[in-house]
Amino acid sequence: MPANRHLPDGGCPGVLAGHLVSSKRRTINLLLLSAWRYLSPLYELNEASQYLRSNFVSPVRLVDKIRLQCAFDMLRCQCKGKVMEEVESEKGGDGVRAVDRALEILQAFGAGDRELTVAELLTRVDLRRPTLYRLLYTLEKGGFLSSNGDPQRFRLGPAIGQLAWAWTSSFDLSDVARPLLSSLWEDTGETVALFIPHGSRRICISELPSPQPLSFKRGIGYSERIVRGASGRALLAWMAPTEVQITRYCEGLEVDISTLMAQLEQARDLGYAVSHDELIKGAVAIAAPFFDHTGNVAGSIGIFGPGVRLDQAHIEQIAAKLRTSASALSSLLGYKAE
Repeated sequence: MPANRHLPDGGCPGVLAGHLVSSKRRTINLLLLSAWRYLSPLYELNEASQYLRSNFVSPVRLVDKIRLQCAFDMLRCQCKGKVMEEVESEKGGDGVRAVDRALEILQAFGAGDRELTVAELLTRVDLRRPTLYRLLYTLEKGGFLSSNGDPQRFRLGPAIGQLAWAWTSSFDLSDVARPLLSSLWEDTGETVALFIPHGSRRICISELPSPQPLSFKRGIGYSERIVRGASGRALLAWMAPTEVQITRYCEGLEVDISTLMAQLEQARDLGYAVSHDELIKGAVAIAAPFFDHTGNVAGSIGIFGPGVRLDQAHIEQIAAKLRTSASALSSLLGYKAE
């Protein structure tokens, strides 16, 4: 005859122990059950069992080794399915979900966040506290985070610095921007160029010429004063120059400072700058700025074409696409809009 044939509740030996123990022992079992539910997201099944044995039951001395094993058998029968389901849900099966969540924690740190507490992180990531702790300690072990103090405060670790160095040492703005420039070039059919500021000037570092017979292009390496043209004013408008700097930028040019200030204000209101017949007769230019991880303007994207194709309605359509692309480039450079 099988040993468990007459055991209640499906033959689980731990259930028999549950019927045999006294009310005090039932209380201990309930404590074990509560502790199990609390610890299961934090520990593997065997680790939780070992922890409970050493910290909950042994000091009480109400059950011996055999009954303790039965108690855990009962816990396994009653809880294992639900607990393991929760753990698997938490782990995300193949680990991809855990990686996503770890990256979410790292991305919770902003430019001004030297350190963050667990409470502060919980407001920025959609994670349960046990999950957050487990991922924090994993990231800390890998050097991606470090912690100190009581309560613990976490900061980005040296592994982040190594990745940042590797990224910046191989960084090429033209390569990063190329897919966005290509998309604009295909959508508009006009010349698309990338500019960066250099003192009082702007320099073209990438250009995709228009394939149309009537078009305008300058070429990589082309440099112009920053106060001239839409691509320059798209930079200057967000550089917040002082009046003294504006005056210096305009030295040697026939530029009315009051007109220039009005153009910069208009560019900030629209989110882009426009010029007509300014540097090339018959040409229209539209340009929007992009920003780096510090929030400073890093450059501008400009689109150039003949006025006969770029009427006001067409300018506004291109400007909308241009702003979207500039925003996407800012995101790639680590900029986070407020």
